Amino acid sequence: MGRTIQPGFEFGTAFLSDCGDDIREIYHYWNDRRGSRRSPSRSDIDPLDFHRLLPGVTLLTVVSTDPLDLVYKVVGTREVTFRGRDPTGLTVSSAFHGPSPENALRSYAAVIERHEPLFRRDTLRSLTGNMVREERIFLPLSAEDETVDQILLYASDHKEIPESLGL
Repeated sequence: MGRTIQPGFEFGTAFLSDCGDDIREIYHYWNDRRGSRRSPSRSDIDPLDFHRLLPGVTLLTVVSTDPLDLVYKVVGTREVTFRGRDPTGLTVSSAFHGPSPENALRSYAAVIERHEPLFRRDTLRSLTGNMVREERIFLPLSAEDETVDQILLYASDHKEIPESLGL
């Protein structure tokens, strides 16, 4: 059973029974690459293995844990379009997507602290003002399997939903 840290945030694997196929695919890829370790390293990941998912991929590097901050190393084209800008090379605290940097960093902090994947299902407002549903999975990466040094984030395609079902 999944462990929820706040509504829409879930650790564990219960989400696999009702998430999108793309989320399931990247989770299983990550899980296969880690083997018996807590997480794979970045060198274990070959983006060509999941090339069709690359538009929704974001790779972040942990640059500081106190205070927490990460740098966007790679941001997929779908994510750039959804945000309306490319944050590659910028820190999360300066180029966050959401209501506040604290809110944006909350998921990353949980993944770093627990060293395990986090699944989120959110309803967001797009740049065009439409309500969209999004599934995201945050997958820890660790060069030495002790400390999370990068996070592989995948966000599903944004599905437009009627305003009455949104926030």
